[in-house]
Amino acid sequence: MRLTRATLIALLALTVTPATAGSVYAGLRARADHAHFMDGATGRLPMPGDAGAIGAVDDGHLQMAALHYYDRARCGATPIDVRIVPLALGPSLPAAKAVILTSACFGPQRSEIAILDRNDRRLWDGPATAVAVLPHRGRTPPELTFRGWGEGKALSHQIWSWNAGTQAYDFMLDLDNRDYDAEQRSLPVIGPL
Repeated sequence: MRLTRATLIALLALTVTPATAGSVYAGLRARADHAHFMDGATGRLPMPGDAGAIGAVDDGHLQMAALHYYDRARCGATPIDVRIVPLALGPSLPAAKAVILTSACFGPQRSEIAILDRNDRRLWDGPATAVAVLPHRGRTPPELTFRGWGEGKALSHQIWSWNAGTQAYDFMLDLDNRDYDAEQRSLPVIGPL
């Protein structure tokens, strides 16, 4: 049986003292606080070679018309801004990228992000306003952190780790709402700060 990094962290959190769990949490928090976040403003406009990535992000519903992208089924006539941000996810995931969609039709979040590999396969997608690659040493892909608005419009700052078994990113914890982690994700609350 192979355990993922997220599972190991969750198991570790069950067996460590609150002080140790707090230091694990503080370490993740410090790495996330010093990470360089990228959003739609830091991305580049799509080029003709990005057609596969754009098709993969919205299941082929995004269409270009009059120099704007639209998803008529979801947003009607409201345009969607599309930006591409290259991500350095290590040698096992070369040429990875974030495709950031921003539109007023997405509600208070206003942005959705998809992380794609070099073959435009989705590694992660969801509502978020910014993404950062956490500093990392090792051969596995690094953790990603996403900022956005969570439940009840509270700021959410989530950490996701690579799962080698599924070849995708799995939720690890929410740095700003640890009670939400325990209730919604069936993960233990990592001790006090």
